[in-house]
This record gives sequence, C-alpha cells and structure tokens, in this order.
Amino acid sequence: LPEGVEVGGFCVATAPHAGERRRFKAVLLGVRSFGVPLHVKFVGTEAGEPFTQLSAPSTATTFLFASQVSAWTPPEQRPGEAAASPSSAAENRKLRVRSSASGLVLPRTGVPAGPAAGAAGAEGWLSGGPHVGQRLLRRLEGHGDIGAVVRLYLPPGEAEDEPALWRIEHDDGDGEDLEENELLEAIARRSGTLVSATKHARPLHVAALAEELRSDAEAVAVFEAAQRVKKAKQNVDLEVAGWRIVYKQRGDKSHGFGDLYVYEPGEATVNCNHGGACRSMGSLHEVLLQRADAKRTGERWKPPLLGSEVEVEVE
Repeated sequence: LPEGVEVGGFCVATAPHAGERRRFKAVLLGVRSFGVPLHVKFVGTEAGEPFTQLSAPSTATTFLFASQVSAWTPPEQRPGEAAASPSSAAENRKLRVRSSASGLVLPRTGVPAGPAAGAAGAEGWLSGGPHVGQRLLRRLEGHGDIGAVVRLYLPPGEAEDEPALWRIEHDDGDGEDLEENELLEAIARRSGTLVSATKHARPLHVAALAEELRSDAEAVAVFEAAQRVKKAKQNVDLEVAGWRIVYKQRGDKSHGFGDLYVYEPGEATVNCNHGGACRSMGSLHEVLLQRADAKRTGERWKPPLLGSEVEVEVE
C-alpha cells in the first residue's frame, strides 16, 4: 500500500471527470492480489467537500493501481495551502508525489493530464511545443511498459532548478510530468532505438575468423564446418568438436533458401534467442570469441538481454 494509506481509511484517488482525470477524497475498501489491486469508493472532492451534481466523478467506486492512490490530508493540515511565496515558486513548480510501490510520478499541480488542460496560461503549461503530441513508451516498475502521449509542455523557468517539463497522458488515462531525459528515454523506447545497438552491434556475415581465434583448434573446426554447411544449403545435422550444426531448407524459398543453427556444447548459447542456437556466422563468431576469452580469464561474459537497459561509457 502507498505510505499513509490503509484499508478503511481515507485516501486521495484519481477518477475520470468531465473527460479529464482528477483527484478525489476516497475510502480504501479493500485490496485484492490480482489485476488492478486497490478498491476505492469516492466520497468527496480532494479538499474534502461533499459532492455536488457537477463535482462528482463519473464512477462511485473503482479499482486502481497503487500509483493512483496516495494518503489524504485534511486541507487545514496541508503545508503551503496559502499563496506560495516567490521563494517557494520553484519548488511548487516541480512538486510531485511518488508512490514507492510503483515508481509512477503523479503531478500535484492541479492541472489535469488530459488535453483539456492545454490552454496557455494554466500555470504556464502549453498545448503546443517540442514533442507535444508525440507517442512514447513509459516503463513503470511493477506495471511494465505503458503507452502514452505528450499533452502539454512547460518551458524552463529562469532558475537553474526549473527545467522544462512535459506532461504525458498514459493510455489508461493517468498522467505524470517528465523532465527531458525521462521523456527522451521513453520516446527512444517506443521507437526501438534503446535496443538498436544490441540488435546491430554484431555483424550477421563474418567471412573469416579473427586473428586471435586462428590458433584455437575448436574455433577453426566449428567455424569452417558451419561455413561449408551454409554454402552447401543441404539438409544436414552433424556434430563437430562437441558442437551441433544443423541446416534446414525452407519450404517457401521466396525469403531465403534455408536456415543455419549452430548449438554450443554443454549449455544454451547465451548470445542468441532462437532456442539456444546461433543463426548467423556473426553470432557464431561472437560466441567463439566469448569462449576464447573465458579460456584466458576463467570467466564467461554474458551479453545483456535484448531490450534490457545498460550503462555504457563513451570515450
């Protein structure tokens, strides 16, 4: 549960209202162990005032993620409810509440995530600007990847701690504010550029062994055998130095004559995702380099999984 929230107690929860997603006072009715977990009932506005016909959300009860629920504090106990002083403007501009359960950041600016908040002058948020309207893929702990779209743009302020912000709306109607590095990462994730280096760093076609492998009898035997099999293009299943080399002709040859599969002895090939097989000479060459390096160092390097985040150093 989010900090300060308990079953039977008051909380702040989001709900659709007039085409937007807004925050309301609610009661947490219960928690289930599957699907969307938190069952809430809306009982008043975020300020704790009774609903009117115009202020009530479009649903009386609903199930929400932990990221959509936070602790409720009576208005008189909330710091900064009075007009913000100039010295606190920078902090209020970036004020957010973060759920430790999901890592999702929800804005507390009072501006809805949806497009209705896009009019210029709503706390400086603009419905036009860089990246507005662009699709992205946001990765949230516990929820995986969630599609979203950039709705609003807040230009940077004059102070150093007032960076530009982008308000995005998730496909489920929730929203959050992102700084530029977070935004660009989410845009890159959707376009696939975050994993393109992993996809293309290894060449598919390698015609000859690297010099460091030419004195390795196992590497020479396996590489040359795979070359012969690939060139012959005949159905074959053979063993060379403990490696299994398979070639399968395709029934439909409009997209190639056949497929090569080379299986490393003793374990699944960590460098490939096709049932443990290397399916190109480039993949095989990479695995041979890894094995040669392991013989020298006693430790086998394993590439990160496709799609995983990595840290790199650029010289």
